[in-house]
Amino acid sequence: GTTTLQATGTKISATSKAETSMPQNVVSTPTNASATQDRRPAFTGTVTDSGSGIDVSQTLLYIDPDNEGKNTNNAAVNIADSNSEENKPNTGTAVDGASTISWSFTPAADIPTGISGDVDHIVDFQVKSTDLAGNIGYSDNDGDAADNVATPEVGTATPGERSPAGRGAPHTVRIDRTLPSIS
Repeated sequence: GTTTLQATGTKISATSKAETSMPQNVVSTPTNASATQDRRPAFTGTVTDSGSGIDVSQTLLYIDPDNEGKNTNNAAVNIADSNSEENKPNTGTAVDGASTISWSFTPAADIPTGISGDVDHIVDFQVKSTDLAGNIGYSDNDGDAADNVATPEVGTATPGERSPAGRGAPHTVRIDRTLPSIS
């Protein structure tokens, strides 16, 4: 817009541009729909932002640690719900405004919670990050946040997209410590 200074009559004009691109989250490990015997798997990944830079303190990993029954995923991780633990991953020496950061997180307690012995469970998780302009990005297990659906698929190894649009689909890891039987 243009503003005229009252005292001098000088016109001043300025242009501003709002940044609207969201940070991009990549989960490196565990890979989506993989399996492990480790009840405290290492979660790792990166966040990139091509605009204002990443707000490092707002890079968060959400894990649904609940015991939902053997080899099921009845309640998918939902960042807006209380069924997910919010975790602050280690971002090393990353500083606000960086265009790329790496992160890692290892749970302090076994997942899923509240179970011992015969464990064969699907645990889902998702990363949420914010840039310095306030744009929010979510990790997406299929890389296509555009195919969002109103009702997330649950009870599957790969839950569907989140609602509202743009929230992406959570990643899953199967934690399987069931010993095989020989007959």
